[in-house]
Amino acid sequence: MSQTEAKQIKGYILRIREDFLLNTAFVEVLTHNNFIEVKLPTKVENYKYKPFLNFGNLILFDLVKTRKHWIVTHLDYLHKLHFQDWAYIKFETLSELNKILLKNLHIDQGCKVLDTLKLYLERLDDLTLKEDPKNFLIEFESKILSDLGFN
Repeated sequence: MSQTEAKQIKGYILRIREDFLLNTAFVEVLTHNNFIEVKLPTKVENYKYKPFLNFGNLILFDLVKTRKHWIVTHLDYLHKLHFQDWAYIKFETLSELNKILLKNLHIDQGCKVLDTLKLYLERLDDLTLKEDPKNFLIEFESKILSDLGFN
């Protein structure tokens, strides 16, 4: 009898992909060392942790290994943004941060950008409306590219 492999990771959800044939969803997660895909046990609409599945919140994932996938068994917040206090421009900026990451990362890619993302998300949470979001995004993309070794 084989022993079940389990682990915990912390990371940010960047994208969710649903498979309606398998009645499940896959979540792309940026962790400390890489960008991986893990499987949810059900579709997003039926998932008890659905409120956790937003980009911007640092999440602790409990995972178990099956033959093909790591499956999420439990989620906990490690850091949550104060969305209720945000102006619309901050949500637009958050969306652009996500697009920048998805443009530059690929599944199973080793990368060390989690700390940079965490720093910029904290800055975005505290960003005043006087600051220019375009400069913020340019600075973020430059730093991400530098961390990935392109600058």
